[in-house]
Amino acid sequence: MKLTILETESSEAESDQDIDPFYMERPRTRSQCSDGPRPCPWVSCKYNLFMDVRADGVVRLNFPSQEINELLNSCSLDLAEHGPRTLEQVALIMGMSKERARQLEDSAFTKIKTRGRTLIDHIMPPEFIDDGLD
Repeated sequence: MKLTILETESSEAESDQDIDPFYMERPRTRSQCSDGPRPCPWVSCKYNLFMDVRADGVVRLNFPSQEINELLNSCSLDLAEHGPRTLEQVALIMGMSKERARQLEDSAFTKIKTRGRTLIDHIMPPEFIDDGLD
């Protein structure tokens, strides 16, 4: 991964601070970042698609052949705002096969089924839930 350092005169730097993400404060809420620069320069955000950091600290680049400024889609929240996607679309966006996207979808549904009931019970008592499972 290459990093670019830009040298500017102080007068130019002051005017660039208004538009250059390097000088901008990182957004803390979706409303602060929804109109922000794209591709999103904040790769440490958990919704950024450029890289993932595992619990053990290992960094995985999702698109190793591209720089962050080359990504067409850099934020998972931006993608979610556009509504549902087919497995083919997800696979294309994430640079994986349709089969791998299906496997990840199955894994996510399994986690929701096993952990979801506990979450729902915390939000709403079971006597108020009509999930059709009875």
